Amino acid sequence: MLDQNEQLCLGHDSQWTHDPSRRIWLKQAIGLSLAGTVGLGLFESALAEQQKVAGPAFNEEEAKKFMSRALELALKGAQSGAGGPFAGVVVKDGKIIGESFNKVLANQDPTAHGEVMAIRNACKTLKSFSLAGCDLYTTGEPCPMCLSAAYWAKINRIFFGFSIQDATDIDFEDEYQYNEFKKPLAQRKIPETQIMRKEALELTKKFAATPDRARY
Repeated sequence: MLDQNEQLCLGHDSQWTHDPSRRIWLKQAIGLSLAGTVGLGLFESALAEQQKVAGPAFNEEEAKKFMSRALELALKGAQSGAGGPFAGVVVKDGKIIGESFNKVLANQDPTAHGEVMAIRNACKTLKSFSLAGCDLYTTGEPCPMCLSAAYWAKINRIFFGFSIQDATDIDFEDEYQYNEFKKPLAQRKIPETQIMRKEALELTKKFAATPDRARY
């Protein structure tokens, strides 16, 4: 028997309906057609999502200027032995308000990544914990810590140079950490155990009840 798609294509009285080999060919052709339609739809959806993620248009020449500054800082930091080839530049209204290169080795501080240091610098400049409306330029795609810092700071947009995979290729653990955080707690390398939840919740209730508490 013909299915609905075949009947729509051929009609009930077509000679094709009586030839099994032709019906098989027809099923394959209809299948490819439908798959193509669905595939095209998926492609268009993915393209739309990519464009959505890319965000609004920006001035490419201006972006290159700030990225060039980040690259310059990163080279300086790496050559001085302060840390890896990473640096961050925070920009607001077309002006640099914070910048730094990686200082993990110089400061003996695992959190002293270029992006984090630049965010700290920018917050001091603005005297605010919020960098809403600011862009972050970083020589390398942010690690989980730096990406989280950018979200906490309410950074508007991030521009980066080399990718997480590129960083992995020179022995940095960014990709490993991203993969770790996808795992359930029990399967991660660093164990996490919840204890004294009741007492900890009391702390959150007291904090929530504080009049005029700052929200961030």
